[in-house]
Amino acid sequence: VISIGYITVSIGVLVALATVWRYVRIKELPPELIPGRSAGQILAQEWPRLIPLLVLAVIVILRSGFKVEVLQILDPLLPLGGVPILKALTNRIIQAIIVATLLTMAFPEVRQHIKGILADGIKAVSKTVQIQLCAGIMLGAFYASGMIDQVVAFTKGLTPAATTLGGAAAVLLIGMLTGSQSTAQNTLMPFLGPMLTQNFGVSGTKAALGAAHLAMAGQSMPPVCLTTFVIAGLVGGILAKKVDPVRIMIMALPVTLYFAAVGLAAWFQLI
Repeated sequence: VISIGYITVSIGVLVALATVWRYVRIKELPPELIPGRSAGQILAQEWPRLIPLLVLAVIVILRSGFKVEVLQILDPLLPLGGVPILKALTNRIIQAIIVATLLTMAFPEVRQHIKGILADGIKAVSKTVQIQLCAGIMLGAFYASGMIDQVVAFTKGLTPAATTLGGAAAVLLIGMLTGSQSTAQNTLMPFLGPMLTQNFGVSGTKAALGAAHLAMAGQSMPPVCLTTFVIAGLVGGILAKKVDPVRIMIMALPVTLYFAAVGLAAWFQLI
């Protein structure tokens, strides 16, 4: 999934740059935005700050591109795989993020302000965590009531195309309303995934690839994308200017449509 994602997301970045270039065409930055140091000077003086990010990138690239598992040293944590919540610590991507985070503790300014950093981090993710907790409770209730089994049984009478399109629309809707790619995936894929792979013959790789891209598209889907409203509010507050979130969603529509198209293509096994 990650290997294919490198290609599709890279194309998405190019689409985003082309979209931005349509609206922002300047030959040079305003004087107040030009840093006092060149890019080379900044990199030469501040490169140690990039070490945690570089370590994270190396771990992910080695694992996805070269099948080299750097984090095998953390295999003693594997028994936690059977413990709810704690089993996340056995996920290699999460382990890589934890390792990169621990590396930041080598910087004195991080250690000195660790309380403030943690507080700011908790505030930043509090809304997302609340949404995910509610989504988890809702999903648990669905499973306990047998609703998921009924939905799965119902879909067996539908055409694969109808179910796939309906599932894609649901992922886009949840991503739009919550502003969270992970919430859209975690809420719907536990029962959409088995439908796609077991009932419709979609490979696990394409099911995951499609879900990731559809959820990503949902984060900028008009007309009520939560992420865009939040960003518009932040930018408007910083610049002390009115920022129209709906206009932003429409301007970013080419990017949204691209990721949605890739997601659907994966689920319909066109790529």
